[in-house]
Amino acid sequence: MHFVYILYTPSKDRYYVGESAFVSGRLDQHNEGLYKGAATKLASDWELFLEIECSDRSQALKIERFIKKQKRT
Repeated sequence: MHFVYILYTPSKDRYYVGESAFVSGRLDQHNEGLYKGAATKLASDWELFLEIECSDRSQALKIERFIKKQKRT
């Protein structure tokens, strides 16, 4: 099982879209600043906004790309 997730940071009023098999663990990693080059490094108060269950990683990646493309238009 894989998931697409959207995080929200109230302190910066921003969203982040990602995919993972373990969303709660990934959320902790983002808040701990584990991903130094990631967009999530700008805050440490990320909250889970939305979680979408996918059948596999391939489907999750397609949905993640679709959502990220929508943000740019």
